[in-house]
Amino acid sequence: TTVKLSQSQTLEPGKKGAAPDAFSDFVTYYGKFVLPAGKVTQQTLGTVNFTARINGITKNMTGAKVTVSALPPSTMPATSAYTSTTTATQTSSLTVPSESTSAAATTDSLTQSTRPEPKEPLTPYKYAGVSGRSLMCEINVPLCETLPFSPFNNSSTPKATPLLAGTFDYIDGESSYTDGKEYLYYNLRSGKRVYREEVKVINNGYNLPENQLEVRGCSTQGDTIIEFNTLWKVPIYSVVQGIRYKDGIGRGLDVLDYFSGHSIDFIFHHTGAVTGSVNVSGSNIVKSSEWIKDPVANIMTLRLHFKRNGVFYWYNITFNNDGSIKFTIKNKPSSLRGLTVMLDPGHGGKDPGALCSSLTPENMKYEKQINLALALKIKERLEARGVRVLMTRTKDEYIPLEERQLMSYQKKPDLFVSIHCDGNNSASVKGTSAFYYHAQSFPLADAIHKQILACYSSNFYTPRDLGTRFYPFKVTRTESCPATLIEYGHITNLNECKILQNNENQNRLAEATVLGILDYFDSH
Repeated sequence: TTVKLSQSQTLEPGKKGAAPDAFSDFVTYYGKFVLPAGKVTQQTLGTVNFTARINGITKNMTGAKVTVSALPPSTMPATSAYTSTTTATQTSSLTVPSESTSAAATTDSLTQSTRPEPKEPLTPYKYAGVSGRSLMCEINVPLCETLPFSPFNNSSTPKATPLLAGTFDYIDGESSYTDGKEYLYYNLRSGKRVYREEVKVINNGYNLPENQLEVRGCSTQGDTIIEFNTLWKVPIYSVVQGIRYKDGIGRGLDVLDYFSGHSIDFIFHHTGAVTGSVNVSGSNIVKSSEWIKDPVANIMTLRLHFKRNGVFYWYNITFNNDGSIKFTIKNKPSSLRGLTVMLDPGHGGKDPGALCSSLTPENMKYEKQINLALALKIKERLEARGVRVLMTRTKDEYIPLEERQLMSYQKKPDLFVSIHCDGNNSASVKGTSAFYYHAQSFPLADAIHKQILACYSSNFYTPRDLGTRFYPFKVTRTESCPATLIEYGHITNLNECKILQNNENQNRLAEATVLGILDYFDSH
């Protein structure tokens, strides 16, 4: 089969919508090839060959070998773990149903008297009543990043959420991607790629039965909490529905000026049934819930509809010590005194960040020094308003990006703000910007960005507005709370550098940041 590839649209550096690291002398070509249906035995299709032609010149290159895995053995449970009938609505698609079709939740609670006791989850390390063995894996990092198969690249995307440590899945193949560096992946049966170094391979894992969920209880006192018993720790992904993106901007993940999400899906793979009902009647965030079953893909999806479109404070998923699953849908704190903000002064220690164009004063010649000074001033002002403030660093020390990211999951703040100054090879480039990863972090990023712009206009000069934009900075890739990275200006531009080095100007920008946080809190 011959597939003609299409050239993707590229954006050069400096053009609106281009990523900060946009590279103009490479382009991507893409195409689609449909694999044949699986058979009882493995199918080897051979090697992909690429041919490029331009101006009479032809170049041939060899790509990957393509193998279609054998069909998995039947994984129906030997006996049913839960005897109650499922309340799931069977449908073969994940389209948004009309309000009238939403499943009504019945009263439930997290009181000990009504909580069904969990059974010890099954694992591939022990026979579970299903014949056969397979190549499987266990996630062995706290948060395992996942990537989709299309587009096939090494670019992080909020459309592929991370997997928790202890999750099991089948490995259906291997793949790699080269972009100056080679990245190696395992292809999971749940439809995502994971980095090979982030999983433990189980070469002859015992096949596991089709998973079943049992609602263990619900609570809406404060945060909305839903707990499930599960046969085994299956992959769980989340997707926010209703987001509108700008066409052709960046990676197509810049939102259309506001967050428009109306519901969130929690997708349980290898799962065919659920017992019990989810009661969210007292939630301040969620107005209704429903189950959607896809028997072909062997997926059960819990869809939670927001009370107000565009208002969502993120969530946490954890595996309890007894093997059950806990979902926490975060509620808005009742007052500022209940608010927890995590501040992340960028860089530090052996990582100085950008070098200032003005090297005086001595204690402000590196970006890391300005970032920390701004963060401490923001902390002081937030605390004066009764806000609890957490810091990823309080001194000149090196904290790896992975550790900073994990802090947002472990400490569970209500907001995460990473504080940076920008740099550029050209000393004439200036301006301020704000970045977000998940669309629901856009309102926070934009609220702070607008106050920073107002601060510049009132105290310095009309600033260059570089916008509120999507970008996959590591520290903002969190599902636990709205998160933003703010670039307060270019320290490689002499004028902005001197502004940012000045103590009184830092006070003004710190106050503007606090006002932005308050604007977000008041409007959401």
